[in-house]
Amino acid sequence: MGLVLNRLLINKLKSSKNGFSVQEIEMVRNQQGNLKLRNIQKRKEKELTEKNIIIKLRQKMADERMQIKRRFFTWKQAITMLDADQSKKEWNDYFRIKALLQLKDN
Repeated sequence: MGLVLNRLLINKLKSSKNGFSVQEIEMVRNQQGNLKLRNIQKRKEKELTEKNIIIKLRQKMADERMQIKRRFFTWKQAITMLDADQSKKEWNDYFRIKALLQLKDN
């Protein structure tokens, strides 16, 4: 709305011969441009903060999920890994899964 008022003011200043100088008209135009730039900057800041919030939420969710060697797995997968054949188990993973399950139960 401020931009429309500034345009109307500029048009009135141009059409009327009431003694306004070119400098005053340019000053109003500069104010109008500055207002546009401020609006663009505010919008970009808002978009960046929203994006950062989404990224932080995803990181938090990823940190809460169970993972071994940077791979996520579900509870069903953990139980099947624990119940798998003893010869096929990797013992490091086995103990990590067991510890994670105990932590989750407590």
